[in-house]
Order: sequence, then C-alpha cells, then structure tokens
Amino acid sequence: MGALIKYAPLKDCDNLLAFLDMLRIGSLEEEVNVFISESIYDLLITLLETYFINKYAAEAQNPKNVRIMIWRLIANISKFEAGSLMLFSIYDQLLVAAQESLTTLKENDAMVKSMSMAINNLIFAEYGLECDEDGKYELFRAFSQNLSCPTENTVIATLNVLCRLSKDNKEMIARIKKEDPSLIIRLGGLKSSQNEVIQMFAEDLLFILK
Repeated sequence: MGALIKYAPLKDCDNLLAFLDMLRIGSLEEEVNVFISESIYDLLITLLETYFINKYAAEAQNPKNVRIMIWRLIANISKFEAGSLMLFSIYDQLLVAAQESLTTLKENDAMVKSMSMAINNLIFAEYGLECDEDGKYELFRAFSQNLSCPTENTVIATLNVLCRLSKDNKEMIARIKKEDPSLIIRLGGLKSSQNEVIQMFAEDLLFILK
C-alpha cells in the first residue's frame, strides 16, 4: 500500500480521481485504514498544498472534482483511530485548507459539504485532540461565512459544526458576541427557513449563544 500511494498519479486527473476514490472506499475498513494512514502523509500534504493552500492546480487538472474527493477521503480516514491520529499530525495544514475552502472556494457546494463533514469528524474525533481556542474561533468565523450558501445541505453541515464548536465553550461564546454580533441576526433569519433541519440547528445555535 505504501509503495502504491507513493506513486499516486498526481499529473493525471482522471487516474488521480479514481485512485483517491479507491483510497476513500478502502478507508472504511479499519485494517485498510491503518495501512492507508501509515502511508498517505506525504501525498496528503502535496494534495492540500496543490489544491487548497497554494492552489498550483491548473483548470485542466479538474480541481473541482479532485477537491471534493480529497475531503471525502479525509472524512473517511478520520473514522478510525489510526486515521484520526495521522490527520492530527497535519492539523495546521488541514485548518488552512479548510479556511481557504470556505473563503475563496465556497461556490463549490459539494466540496464545502465534504469539507464540513471531514472537519466535523476531525475536531470531534473520539481518538483525537481539539485545537486551541484561537484555532477554533478562526474556524468558527470561516464556517459562519457559509451560512448564506444557497445549498441547504451545506448550511446544515455548517450549522452542525458551529454548534459543536461553541457548545459549552464560554470563551468562544463571549468572543463571538463581541466580535461578530451580526451572527445573531443571520441566525434569526435562518429560523424562518422552510427547511426544518436548518430551523432546528439555527435555534440550537441561538440557544448556545444566548
């Protein structure tokens, strides 16, 4: 597995997508997850740098689909202890990639949904460590910008992360109230959404922030 991952087809978009999808599916099996987690460190760093942090990827490399698949792979890797621990070893790069996704790539709804799921899994991984308070707040701010997204599933995923980031965190709540008072107004608007799940999460977050 290690040798296979080492020679990932980075310059061939179609083969790279198929390769990442194979890893994504394999990561759902715990024993395979261990092998992938032990071998994918360098590849993930390269993918995050290329498609999110420095965005070297040209349009010809189909970055939209590759970006979606990268986050889906990360979400699956995080399902088991070996994967979560490996991802925490590149936690800083993941947070930068997530914030970049939310601030400059948010028009890609499928990618944002996949990224939200991956970060949600990672922050609250059973076997992981939580980020520091500044990191949590910056992530909260980046996610909150996505509440105006027209895709309901993305809004739901975003609200879920915001609730979990702020729940029982007095320091976070005080900082949100002080530095982003307009959030309460936006959440009030979401309470009127026709989507009952959005209504529920908006009410939950307003209750947390009260």
